[in-house]
Amino acid sequence: MKEKNLKKYIPGMRNIKTAVAIFIDLLIFEVLGFENAFYACIASVVCMQQTVEETVEAGKSRLIGTSIAAVIGLIVFYIGEYTSNSKIYLLLIPIGVIVLIHACVLLKCSSSASIGCVVFISILTSHRLYGDNSTYPFTRILETFIGVIVATVVNKYVSTKYLKKFIPKTDLEDNKLDKS
Repeated sequence: MKEKNLKKYIPGMRNIKTAVAIFIDLLIFEVLGFENAFYACIASVVCMQQTVEETVEAGKSRLIGTSIAAVIGLIVFYIGEYTSNSKIYLLLIPIGVIVLIHACVLLKCSSSASIGCVVFISILTSHRLYGDNSTYPFTRILETFIGVIVATVVNKYVSTKYLKKFIPKTDLEDNKLDKS
């Protein structure tokens, strides 16, 4: 097989960095005895971008959206529990989404609204039923923070210079690894 044909089969650097970040997330959660690394891994995947600066921006957006959603989700949860009627969530969840999106707009972080809505809906549809409702929003912020930090550190410090031992020199020279 010619060398040029071989290059297309080598994963890009962003691909490798994403896998490294996920491995580190899983390792951190294993060592600390945390139950589930899912949201940290998702944060690392979503935040891993072409540049460190883009990763930091994606991470900020993710953390802001998750934090706003956690606070509003907790408030809506307690309002719903106060009424003692689970059907009230049919109204509270859409109203909470309106409040959340509007809060993101007012805080000039509209890019955080979509992830905030995902977290908010997760809190009030799935986790409300499992009994971890008062701690879950804060756990979710911590898990997201870990994933964002790991993605940022990996994006900053994992580079082609560490992979030279494993990849043909011409691939590094052509910068093929820096493309996703």
